[in-house]
Amino acid sequence: MANFRFRKYQLNRKSELSVRRKHPWIFSGNLSSTTSPFVNGQWLSLFSTENFPVATGIYSDIGLVAIRVIQFSPSFSKEKIRESLICALQKRNELRKTTNAYRILHGENDFFPGITIDRLNSTWVVRIYSSSLLAYGRWLLWNLYDICKNSKLGEPQPKRILFDPAEKIGDDKLIFRKHNSKDTSTTSLFSEISDFPRSLVPSTPNLKAEENPVLLKSNLYNTTKRIEERLWRGKCEPIKMKTGPTKDSQKSVKRKNKSEKEPLRIRETIQLYGIQFPVELPGQKGGIFLDLRNLRRFLLEKKELSKDKNCLHLFSHTGLTSICMEVAGASSVLSVDGSKQALDSFQRVLSLRKKRENDCKHKFVQKNLFQELEDILKDKTFGLIVIDPPNLTPDAKSKQNALRSYSYLFGSCLASLEESGTIILCSCSGRIRSEELESLAQNILKAKGWTFERFTSLKPEADHPIRKNFPEGNYFKVHIYENCKKIEPQQSKTNSLKKPERPSQSHNAIIVAGSYKLLDSGDFRKLEQIGPYTIIRPSPVSAWPATKPQLWKNIHGEYARSDKGGGAWNWHKKVDEEFYIQILEYSIKIKFTPFGHLGIFAEQLENWKKIQQLSSGLKKEEEVLNLFAYSGVSTLAALDGGACVCHLDSSKGMVDWARDNANASGLADKKVRWMVEDVLKFLKREIKRGKDYRGFILDPPTFGRGASGEVFKIEKDLPELMDLLMQLCGNKPDFIVLTCHSTGFSSLALQRILEGRIRNRGKFHLGELSIPEESGKLYPAGSNCIYVSERLSL
Repeated sequence: MANFRFRKYQLNRKSELSVRRKHPWIFSGNLSSTTSPFVNGQWLSLFSTENFPVATGIYSDIGLVAIRVIQFSPSFSKEKIRESLICALQKRNELRKTTNAYRILHGENDFFPGITIDRLNSTWVVRIYSSSLLAYGRWLLWNLYDICKNSKLGEPQPKRILFDPAEKIGDDKLIFRKHNSKDTSTTSLFSEISDFPRSLVPSTPNLKAEENPVLLKSNLYNTTKRIEERLWRGKCEPIKMKTGPTKDSQKSVKRKNKSEKEPLRIRETIQLYGIQFPVELPGQKGGIFLDLRNLRRFLLEKKELSKDKNCLHLFSHTGLTSICMEVAGASSVLSVDGSKQALDSFQRVLSLRKKRENDCKHKFVQKNLFQELEDILKDKTFGLIVIDPPNLTPDAKSKQNALRSYSYLFGSCLASLEESGTIILCSCSGRIRSEELESLAQNILKAKGWTFERFTSLKPEADHPIRKNFPEGNYFKVHIYENCKKIEPQQSKTNSLKKPERPSQSHNAIIVAGSYKLLDSGDFRKLEQIGPYTIIRPSPVSAWPATKPQLWKNIHGEYARSDKGGGAWNWHKKVDEEFYIQILEYSIKIKFTPFGHLGIFAEQLENWKKIQQLSSGLKKEEEVLNLFAYSGVSTLAALDGGACVCHLDSSKGMVDWARDNANASGLADKKVRWMVEDVLKFLKREIKRGKDYRGFILDPPTFGRGASGEVFKIEKDLPELMDLLMQLCGNKPDFIVLTCHSTGFSSLALQRILEGRIRNRGKFHLGELSIPEESGKLYPAGSNCIYVSERLSL
């Protein structure tokens, strides 16, 4: 075998920033043409833009992830790899006391990208999610096996090591040379791997294999075959049949008669808090879904959720969670799954369990739950419902359909939940954030007139760690709503907020209730209709009499300022604590905040239309920066126009509010960065990073505070702010939308501030922000200045 060496690859700024943040992936879109000579599985030494080594990685010529970073250090260290393996084992010390089934290595979250190793009693199940990682994965496996010789670490060496290819890896296939059946010699695990660093190959490998296939390039299709499950160590003991011949055993005889290989089958018995559960390998996720252990522990510790209740488990798989309900004292458990194989496995498990008096009644049904859920729920009620669908977001385009599916499942099951029951919604869809799932479920609960006593979001257990700098790894959510009750219609007291009691109609379980109107203004107040509610708020500029005094009599509430500062809402009628209205094509969440704000500035309506138009003229990867972005309607307009957007506000609450608006408007999958930061600090960092923006949207406050208490005063800080913006576009922006509500900053003043800094040709559009009233008069609301370069049109 030829001697192997690391090859050098110099990162661009974006990739270097990703590596310095310790993100383990570099995407194919961020690579230069210098990668063209690299082969699949090439080991790389990654260099910074200043030509210093910063990390090591492995190149993949297939898929979105082009380089997986295996060490964030200038040079590769075998010792650090072994230290990381020991660290991973030590994290599982407490788990070994209660179970013999857990994940030993959790891929990127344990700093071993693309590789997972699960322990299921005496068998290790290895999955490698890219053909480029096969050699590295086998080397990691050898080191882990070797480390486990040390009994002080507490991790027993396995009797068997099973390689189980990942179920879905797109176009990336693990492909090997055909095994020479005439060669009966036993080879070492690494003796024929052609793309592995020779310096890393163990001198005395302990792992042997019946077969030792060799990784080849994927285009050698004439001499290759798709990899199947195989034992990398140990023997597969024949499974004894207690009953007569079955269809499966008859098929096995036919295969043997045709000289076909018997499918690999291994049976193990796992233990979980005293429960013994047989599993058959290979099988999807080992047959039990190890990441669900946190829910199983919860059900076993809080037995009152299941005790003496009829329980429903949707997407039950092989039934371990259903068994936990039984152990907790359930009266009956209905388990439903679309896989006959999974339910047959569950039936075999039940047949092996000892029957006792007053045993839980199990029933399992095979149904397509996205089409036949009504048949399952018809004329039935349950005290505990667990909904655990498979991954519904294999790609970004599928997210909206996934949200609709979660809404359908949760809303349908809610109708069959008993009073004071518990409903649990699980999600392994990584593209749906925990906050989105929580908002979706709670909106459905409110819409259907339910309340709950306690909400719990379970954290993953020690074998499924999460890294802050790898958000993609935080994929699994378990949301528990305990003691759910129907809200009884009743009269509320003055100043109270009612819970919404209406059916869900939109795809994200939200209701769009009207829009915004300015009905009248005068006497330093303004009369507004927001959705279905009529309110009064202070208006310092309304130094004129009201035009239509008759409209002011029948209102829902009024916000009054206090002489000591602040203010409060005084309610005369019931109102929802939050709801959505329609602005243009967007669904915008409205709240009656303690500061008197609603979540929109209606005077920006015409600007939102222009932002959408201007953004549509940008190229695909060009980015717009929205500063002081508030609840993000301008961000939605830019995203809708096709731009990439960086949304920045110093308030985390407002950024979360903007995220909700994007989700409700079907724009959450667009390219947007949500940033919580002080504006000036952020801009200075972006300049250091070499960022370039083509469009800017900003509505600076007269006075504001940053995320860490930094003070912003418009008369002092606006000039510096504009200078920083010009550095981010080379003084040649394609558009700027600058608005202001501060006294003294007229539209002409805003133009003078901009035109002295902009160096490319363009046109200014000046005006006054205003809102039309029902009378036809205009309500003044600030100054407006828009710059558009010759490249775009408005």
